[in-house]
Amino acid sequence: MITEEKIINSRIGIVANDAGGSNYIYSFIINHSISPFLFCSGPAVDIFKLVSNAKVTSSIDEIISKVDILIFSSGSPSGFEINALKYSKDKVLTLSFIDHWTNYLTRFKIKNEIILPDALIVYDKHAYDAAKQQFPKNTNILLFDNYYMQNQIIESNKFERKNDYILYIDEPIKNHPNTLINYNYDEFFAFKLFLKLKSKTKYKDDNIMIRLHPSQSNQNKYSEFINADQNIYISKNNTLAHDIVKSKIVVGFESMALAVALELKKPVFSIIPNNGKSSSLPFNEIKLFYNEV
Repeated sequence: MITEEKIINSRIGIVANDAGGSNYIYSFIINHSISPFLFCSGPAVDIFKLVSNAKVTSSIDEIISKVDILIFSSGSPSGFEINALKYSKDKVLTLSFIDHWTNYLTRFKIKNEIILPDALIVYDKHAYDAAKQQFPKNTNILLFDNYYMQNQIIESNKFERKNDYILYIDEPIKNHPNTLINYNYDEFFAFKLFLKLKSKTKYKDDNIMIRLHPSQSNQNKYSEFINADQNIYISKNNTLAHDIVKSKIVVGFESMALAVALELKKPVFSIIPNNGKSSSLPFNEIKLFYNEV
């Protein structure tokens, strides 16, 4: 039987690329003072650099040889995790951490084949219920404490609460492989519409700070807007908790950051266009920005 106690008392390896899942795994690792082996790429590399005594491996075979359990993030368009999971399944005990409430089966699909780990880890009742509905009945789904959210609350207490700007949470919608299927807009269309409608609201004179998605390597992504308006600028290497605590309101699409903002008691608005697919976030407290006009 797979339990949290069994996991933390085992030799742990982490295979990750996706930033969202990596943040949850990182919080789990830090909470339990685990010194893991790592096989990471993309945004996950920088996230797990913060783990003391972590040991970096150079291949999936090497990390398998050193651990009892492999923990995977999920959801990366790169295919890094799902390919590694497929290779590892019969060689070591495998767990995947799910960090969101969307595209559950898609995360584990490769060439029309569903590859599931020995157990899935979720962090709240919404995710647990959704996973129970979407995955096969015999799937082992474990509900853990939300260590990520606990860490965000602790981090937020380091900063004085302010109302300095509107915090815009970027998402790489345009570059998502399923954009044409799942969306009828991208972040640039939505941001333009947001600016147009903002000018008609009580927030018309507020600055906008853009927090880029962790996977975003192009720091000039919004240069068209920034060059045209000096009141729009990019967050400079601050923590998520810092940027939220200093904000007046938080706006975005379906990012986990919106859930964090709710937990930190900030007003949160969806800027998904009215004709766009409804938000997958299971929180009634998130308001529609377009109703503010």
